[in-house]
Amino acid sequence: MTGPEGRSPEHLETGCRALVVVDPDGLAIAELDAAEPSRAALDDVLCLAPATAAGRTAGRPSEQAADAEDALSVQGPTVLRVQGDEVLAWDDDARAYLPLDRLELAVLCTPMWGRTVRDVAGDLGEDADAVGAAAGTLGRLGIVAVERRSGGDEAAEQPGEAPEASAEAAGEHEAGAVDPTEGAATAPDPAFRWQDADHRVAVHAVYHSPEHNANLGLGLIMAYARVHAGGTLNDAYDLRRARIDSQPMLDELARRRRPAVVLFSDYMWSIHQNLEVSAEVKRLAPGSLTVHGGPHAPKYEADAERFFAEHPHVDVIVRGEGELTVAALLEALGGEVGAEDLADRLTDVAGITFRVPTDDGYRLIRTPDRERASDMSIFPSPYLTGEFDEIDPARWRSATIETNRGCPYGCTYCDWGSATLSRIRQFPLERIKAEMEWLTARGISEVFFADANFGIYARDVEIAEHLADLKARYGAPAGVICSFAKNTTKYTTDIVRVWVEAGMCAEGSVALQTTDEVTLRNVKRSNIKIERYDDLAEEFRRLGLPIVTDLLMGLPGATPASFKEDLQRCIDRDVTPRMMETVVLPNSPMNDPEYRERFQIETDDASVIVSTSSYTRQDFDEMLRIRLLFRSLEHYGLLRHLFRWLQHEHGLRAVDLISDIDAAIDADAGRYPLLTWVGRYFDLMTVPPGGWPPFYDEVVDLLADRHGIKRDDAMDTVIEVQEFLMPTRTRRFPDELELRHDYVAWYHDTLAPGASVRPLGEYEPGRLIVDDPAGVCDARLLRNYFSIRRLEACDNPFWVLNDWELRSDLMRPMATAVPLLAG
Repeated sequence: MTGPEGRSPEHLETGCRALVVVDPDGLAIAELDAAEPSRAALDDVLCLAPATAAGRTAGRPSEQAADAEDALSVQGPTVLRVQGDEVLAWDDDARAYLPLDRLELAVLCTPMWGRTVRDVAGDLGEDADAVGAAAGTLGRLGIVAVERRSGGDEAAEQPGEAPEASAEAAGEHEAGAVDPTEGAATAPDPAFRWQDADHRVAVHAVYHSPEHNANLGLGLIMAYARVHAGGTLNDAYDLRRARIDSQPMLDELARRRRPAVVLFSDYMWSIHQNLEVSAEVKRLAPGSLTVHGGPHAPKYEADAERFFAEHPHVDVIVRGEGELTVAALLEALGGEVGAEDLADRLTDVAGITFRVPTDDGYRLIRTPDRERASDMSIFPSPYLTGEFDEIDPARWRSATIETNRGCPYGCTYCDWGSATLSRIRQFPLERIKAEMEWLTARGISEVFFADANFGIYARDVEIAEHLADLKARYGAPAGVICSFAKNTTKYTTDIVRVWVEAGMCAEGSVALQTTDEVTLRNVKRSNIKIERYDDLAEEFRRLGLPIVTDLLMGLPGATPASFKEDLQRCIDRDVTPRMMETVVLPNSPMNDPEYRERFQIETDDASVIVSTSSYTRQDFDEMLRIRLLFRSLEHYGLLRHLFRWLQHEHGLRAVDLISDIDAAIDADAGRYPLLTWVGRYFDLMTVPPGGWPPFYDEVVDLLADRHGIKRDDAMDTVIEVQEFLMPTRTRRFPDELELRHDYVAWYHDTLAPGASVRPLGEYEPGRLIVDDPAGVCDARLLRNYFSIRRLEACDNPFWVLNDWELRSDLMRPMATAVPLLAG
């Protein structure tokens, strides 16, 4: 093993760079610098550790060395602390930092993943016995898992999944990916051979789902096309069943070289891949007609013009609902694709914008908008008519059901089904029940109701009850997702209670978005009564049911102050917020050029609003920092109980303390390195920040430094509770803590409406018992393989997984969702 002596890399010297993080790949050290960690060379970090760590003999616990044939695996990201000439790892057993020597650090930074001690020793040029001893130390610390293969005791924890396995699993999610630079496969899919003799025009529906879910919209379009005008379209067209993987279609086009009609459903998560496939369709079968629809196919004229200019392979955009429009388009084509009189054929098809070739390029024709369908019963169910029979339901994570379509509200940021400000139209009840049975009988784990306002009708309770009955019969689904009615909570409680009692992961989800009156007026949401949300929150808390709300950051009219007030309102009502950036959807009223100009809306490359007339880009960055701190400290629970105690007994509001933490770590990261880690990087590596005791010591120091709140007997009780509720890899359950004051009783007293609560210090001793049935301390959360880069919120488990709470008498109802979402 080599490592330069005496070097101290400049980028690891000051501020919060006193922390380093071991990448779970085991290949390098990620150091904290700037907005995102970068990777330091292994030699740069090895130089910080002495050949023999000081103080390692006196009082050091004995370790069981790993044998030469034992397999090693990194448990997950680990926060180490660099202090002076030492690299420190937290030792839960000793409740103290343990200095690592250079060999231990080198072992930790060497690729493992099931490789043996002998293999690692060979990589390092070290003796296997010495490497085994180092691995034993790292194993006891919970940093490395040792799989005994040589007759020794079994390790307490098994190795994590190898990155190869993870990559293979991830590859399954990319099954629909297409590399336009590669030629199509030469071997024909047997499923298509009989179609070579069929001279009808093939119609394909393309949708790329990262989770292999069927697309309800395309299914409805294809199912209706089969029955439109008495089924006459089947004479001219071979209407293909929906598939998720587009490669078989491309293979067929490459083989037959016959033009086809290809339908694309464009969403923010599928648009880029759809455009790649669309271009490939044109390359393989140039006469094909590519038809794009969905929320990301632009309807505004300037956006549509830009879309056609940037993507010359796109022929048609469908605006609004697609069932009637696509059927009319196919009927107008008359089974002839690539006809020269395309303009004449399609001009009378309402609801489309299409490209017409000209001598000097092309021109666009925009037909009048199509009225929305009034009778939903004319559209057959794609589940019940076989549209999805070629998609294996065993690979679906969730499935979508529409019980109604339309929304009476006109919130400017929304484009729900391209049907905002419209009358609600219902699908037949018996059809909905049959669809639910079709899905549950096939074991679909999650049902998503796509209604904009589920629970607005009394029959929605009947739908919920029927799904609960199906859960009892088939054991599925495990969870339900829906967006509840905005202006009435009459049926919401009954619906959630039915689902929770049936053993389904469900929560009352109400889309608050903001409580700021100016912002509500700006986004045309002022007609929705905020008091309804307060009533619902109180009812759910009384019944012990989970409730969450959605908050949109950066709406026109918002400020950092209004965002903090929204967060404080959630804390005061014990409601969990899902905090999301505001994305300007292509077809939402917010994307209207006049609206954008009025509120001076600026967006980034991902269409996220980053400044408006009410806040600057710097203000938005502050909101992002506050969101990260709130998610870490409140939602993941790191300071959840300390927040409540400080509010109740010291009058220090949670959002004010969060803002102060943000300012403190910005001004003096070196004074609070562990708080800095959580406040700036916790979304990248969601693991304990070294040790919990030193983390809470920093919090106590900050309270004293900046607020003059001194540590006393009551605060010690709250800190003990906080630490006891936090997960670690070496924890064993059930676990019990004797408390100087009965915090559990005090906490529940504070939740009682109108109760007069004594100071915590006046409560008698108590106890707290915790367990971990959801496996929070095991592979679900602590061995996460988060990449060291910032992702969109929907792609990062940090923003999706529910929390870190262990089961106890202090557990929030929302934590019941962890097993489903983390599984």
